[in-house]
Amino acid sequence: MKSMKAMGLNQYSGTLDPMSAATGMQAARLNALDLIESSKMLLDANKRAHSAALSVLAIEECGKVPIILQIFLGSPDTNVLWKGFRMHVFKGKFHNPGILASAKSFSSRLDKETFARIADGPPPEFLDGMKQLAWYSECFLAPDGPAWHLPKNMDWAEKADMLLAEAKALAFTIRDRSPEELEIWKKHFNQLKDKSPDALHNMVTGLRDELVEKKLIKKQWWDGLLKDIEEICGSH
Repeated sequence: MKSMKAMGLNQYSGTLDPMSAATGMQAARLNALDLIESSKMLLDANKRAHSAALSVLAIEECGKVPIILQIFLGSPDTNVLWKGFRMHVFKGKFHNPGILASAKSFSSRLDKETFARIADGPPPEFLDGMKQLAWYSECFLAPDGPAWHLPKNMDWAEKADMLLAEAKALAFTIRDRSPEELEIWKKHFNQLKDKSPDALHNMVTGLRDELVEKKLIKKQWWDGLLKDIEEICGSH
């Protein structure tokens, strides 16, 4: 960004080692929690528009975690991922399998459509639109001419509560990963020879088993994810 360069800061866009990736994922998670706390304070003070905007920022920070993981794992689209890391709408498109797996471990009663919505999060265009409406005054086209928008005049009662709940659901499911754990992730991803459902299932199973053995996760956390992959395998 030109604004960063004007401050003498150059944005990094290269590969990440385990320590850098772990630090970046933790920074995104902790900032999301800070934003959630600030959002709640504003909501309690009846500043609902600005509360909603901060909740959106928290959701976007959560979206950085799977992007950092993909960069670390050696995605061939590193440059695209770094651009997405800094693009608000792009971050919302990332699906973090860990969030869905965790949600399924907490409740097996929800249907597939609900789980898919939890995994994908709110539509990125909706989030960005809500943030713009919450932060800025604007002039829109109406049938009788210009219509001025003032954030605090919009009905934020339900939207602010919903966005804060979405932010909490994402941020509270994310956990820090140590450099040692990330090394295990990379080892198993490097063993993935093709992207067929069967190969993916074997890789994820091996990764899950080693993480459980090292007491880094609980086995049931990934039951939902593996079941989804098994269903894909069965459909081929």
